[in-house]
Order: sequence, then C-alpha cells, then structure tokens
Amino acid sequence: MLVEQLTQVRTAAENSGLAFIAASVLIAVDEQPTAESPAATAKLNLIDFAHTFGPEQLSEEQVKKYRTRFDKGMARLIADVKAAGAAKKQAEEEASA
Repeated sequence: MLVEQLTQVRTAAENSGLAFIAASVLIAVDEQPTAESPAATAKLNLIDFAHTFGPEQLSEEQVKKYRTRFDKGMARLIADVKAAGAAKKQAEEEASA
C-alpha cells in the first residue's frame, strides 16, 4: 500500500539523522492488474536528495529546521494520499449503489 511505503520513507528519514533539502518522492503506479495481483501496484523512491546534510555540515538548528520541513512535507503527502484513496473508495461505492 502506498501510504505504508510513504510512512516507511518518513520513518527512515527521521531515523537517519540527516537533513534533506529539496528531496523528491517519485511514485510509479501500475494500474494494469496481473493474474498475481488484481489491484494497482505502486512503488516509490526518495530521489533528488543531493543536498543531504548532517550535523557535521550544518548547525544543529539548521538540521532541525530542514528535518522539520521534510517531515511536515511527508505528513502532508501521506494525508493527501489517504484523502485521495478515501475519495476513490467513496466514488466506487456510490457507483455500485
């Protein structure tokens, strides 16, 4: 599930001790079901994180600032994905009623 993958990335970033500046999340969705998996699949990667710093390069205050920004961004992305999933489920329920 996409939300679980996003949560794992968020947790891994939090546990890394690094400050991610201008990182991106790449989400690839394959909506064509296969015999093995009748549902859409999604894969994600954290990309474009060439500007990743630790406390040896930035002050503690700067690391905290960028870590907080990254975490808030991930939280918003997770909330948006959850909302999109809920809206899709509601539309499917309404269509089948």
